[in-house]
Amino acid sequence: MTQIKKTMNVPGEWPGWENFVDRLFPYMPPLVDPVLPPGTPLDFTPLSVPSRGGAEGDDGNKGGASGPAASSRGLETPSSDAGGFESPGYRTGPGLGSNNWAVSGKLTRNGFPLLSNDMHLELSLPAVWYEIQLSAPGVNVRGVAFPAAPLVIAGYNKDVAWGFTNGTDDVLDWYDITFKDDSRAEYLYGGEWRKTSVREEKIKVRGGTTVVDKVVYTHYGPVVRLKDEPPFTNMNVPPDAALRWLAHDASSEFSTLYALNRARNYEDYVQALKTWDCPAQNIVFADREGTIAIWHDGKYPLRWKGQGRYVLDGSDPADEWRGWVPRGHVPHVKDPDRGFVSSANQMPADAGYPYYLGWDYAPYERGARINEILRSAHDITPADMVRMQADVLDIRVRAVLPSLLDIIKEKPATEAEKKSFEELRAWNFEARAALIAPTIFREFWNGLNRLTWDDEKPAKMERMPRPASQVTVDQILNDPHGGFFDLPGLPDRDPLDETLDDIAKLAFRSAIANLEKRLGPFGETWRWGKVKGTQLRHIARIPGFGREKLEADGVGHVIDAIDAVRAFVKKSPK
Repeated sequence: MTQIKKTMNVPGEWPGWENFVDRLFPYMPPLVDPVLPPGTPLDFTPLSVPSRGGAEGDDGNKGGASGPAASSRGLETPSSDAGGFESPGYRTGPGLGSNNWAVSGKLTRNGFPLLSNDMHLELSLPAVWYEIQLSAPGVNVRGVAFPAAPLVIAGYNKDVAWGFTNGTDDVLDWYDITFKDDSRAEYLYGGEWRKTSVREEKIKVRGGTTVVDKVVYTHYGPVVRLKDEPPFTNMNVPPDAALRWLAHDASSEFSTLYALNRARNYEDYVQALKTWDCPAQNIVFADREGTIAIWHDGKYPLRWKGQGRYVLDGSDPADEWRGWVPRGHVPHVKDPDRGFVSSANQMPADAGYPYYLGWDYAPYERGARINEILRSAHDITPADMVRMQADVLDIRVRAVLPSLLDIIKEKPATEAEKKSFEELRAWNFEARAALIAPTIFREFWNGLNRLTWDDEKPAKMERMPRPASQVTVDQILNDPHGGFFDLPGLPDRDPLDETLDDIAKLAFRSAIANLEKRLGPFGETWRWGKVKGTQLRHIARIPGFGREKLEADGVGHVIDAIDAVRAFVKKSPK
């Protein structure tokens, strides 16, 4: 999970900093269609949620619940890039995620439910996934697994089918540690000095000297980077901070897989999920009796809203995790009225869900497109599900391009700009390899992001990700005259008078100039498949043993999420 880190000594040094961050990185982002249908009623009585001060029952919005007191320790990490920004959108990179869905028999031609799963792990040579069937007395299960895995990971038996997408919840926090001295033998906690432990890691180097890394451990976990060590490339790891990560705890996810392989009904499925801790997953389900369901399953710390969004105070016991969300309280739904369940790594539930599970989920496009198709579907067959896996309609483009074209329609000046404008105007919004429009729009969109957001990072805030796509789309559609669309230094203009029009015109001209410089004159070299250059790399990254420069449909934020470097597996139960 991405963590935002504030670096002022006291919150008062930057008035309004918290509202600024919350606008760019909202807890409940616009446009997102959550995993659970909005308004899904709770089938449990929620626990009281702790507040930062230690009292029960606070919703986390009082007394520093979003993190100012916990994040005011003046931590500074030099940015690993000059702009101080990470890639926009989903922080793990475009295309890295998964899709799954199950449709009720009332929507299918044969009256039985259908389940589809598309796990976006890299398609390599040889493949990460391999098909497997396990047969023994009392069990006959088929699906996919990793090499050496003793069980089917996603698949089906004669009674049930199941699949996974990553939940992407926040179960990793940083704690700023106050050491007694440079020996780091003791650290402050609850007004007392505690002893650290040291683990010595020896890394043997062929033909070189063995590297010895001494890792300091606190009760939270390891101190990943000491303050006198250089920053990691492309990773914002705070110095002298301990890592509390659920994945370090003992768990038994194989127990879940063992039970799912042998499950016979919904009750078996729910029982199996009780041993799945980390990483959290959207585990979709269907059975031969007609039940469909999805559980956003995992072990979640019971925290106030925003706890861990900023670096926490390792000396203050109030910043510790103080319990767990009960297993029966994780987001879940069975047989919803709409007749389908789905997930695409997006936010799990709407604002009515009582617990804080994180904020940095996948952007809205894949999940919203899946639900859009399924809401209008009927008489569904397995062939329909296969076609849906290959859907490349880009709903981000569909939402914003008409407004952007209306802005730039009077400005195309060069021949390439005129042709590019016409290409965009005639586009059906599909990310097809043979088309030029996807290439133009990606360059255009990247320029819009850069011009909109890169001047918003305050000097006192260090490395910061750009807002996710839904925030930018929402600004374009609903606040085109808003303050984020400014261009500092634009001659003869008052920044308060600048709008999306100024940004869009400049971004379009720059995009076409960049494409001409990089790809040559408008034409065949601009086709999306050529520009994207999908690769099937060897699993060990051995040069020459993979396939390069494949021309494939898709882009990282559509259902068929094949992006520039990675091609992904498509799996559906047979």
